[in-house]
Amino acid sequence: MHKAMKASSSAGFRESEKRPSDGITVGRLLDLHQAGEYCGVSYWLVRDWVADGILQPVRLPGSRLKGEKGKVRCRSTEHSLRKILLDRADLDRLIEECKR
Repeated sequence: MHKAMKASSSAGFRESEKRPSDGITVGRLLDLHQAGEYCGVSYWLVRDWVADGILQPVRLPGSRLKGEKGKVRCRSTEHSLRKILLDRADLDRLIEECKR
């Protein structure tokens, strides 16, 4: 079995989730660079799509702020990760809409 295929199958990823250029497995959430590569466009264009509201970033919670006795005191979205992540399904939807 090919080494890259073996690594991807052992990690539980499908072959279709590999980026064509380098064989690196891509998850459901992509950063701006990965999203650009996935769509075949530049990082800057994907960044503009987010800024223009064409794509909505996924806001995952960041670190939890702990209060007294280690209890979580804040889980609000105001403490979300700063990294912009995009759902691959949203990219697929955008591509399909642009075909029409």
